[in-house]
Amino acid sequence: MRPLYKALLELYKQFEEILAKEGRSYATHYTIETLKELVRGYFVEAKWFIEGYLPPFEEYLNNALITSTYCYLTTSSFMGMGTARKEHFEWLSKKPKMLVAALTICRLVGDASSYETEKERGQVATGMDSYMRENGETKEEAMAKFWKMSMDAWQDSNEEYLKESSYISKDVLTKIFNLERVVDVSYKNNEDGYTHPHKVLEPHIISLLVDHRGLVIKLRFIWYY
Repeated sequence: MRPLYKALLELYKQFEEILAKEGRSYATHYTIETLKELVRGYFVEAKWFIEGYLPPFEEYLNNALITSTYCYLTTSSFMGMGTARKEHFEWLSKKPKMLVAALTICRLVGDASSYETEKERGQVATGMDSYMRENGETKEEAMAKFWKMSMDAWQDSNEEYLKESSYISKDVLTKIFNLERVVDVSYKNNEDGYTHPHKVLEPHIISLLVDHRGLVIKLRFIWYY
């Protein structure tokens, strides 16, 4: 892992040189900090796995929101946005309500959809197991609760997106909103598109990059929807 981590840091140094020409070299600092946060979260999960430790649900979720990767992905995506200024990165670093909603959606939907796969891999510290043990609920009850919590998070996200703000621009909020929509596509109908991309995501990729006719039909459907 060390060579991989070092390679990423060197890559960000190159980004910093490019962004410095735009007066946005600060963007790499915030992205590297979220990368560090993600690595620390992975280390906690590895420790839980090795020790066979199943944490209380709140302890699990606090760490799992970070390891959902969406904080890191969102901050990274801001690097490519010329409209994302330092105050936007600072706002994001404080974990605003819309970002927390995105992290919650990503984590809970992913946990519910990939539960069986995680158990097959021998994972002990799963969110579903933690919630079931703590609340004395069945798998079906816990899964329903996860989807309910994710829908509540969607409501928070929609409210934040529609709220008028002179401080946070719509294109910045849209970046977060679109990442949430990726989760919706990847885990549609409780299917684990992350683990089985050929079944869930491959048709989307083909329609986007290969079957242009299919793309036109899909875009029309989205527009009318």
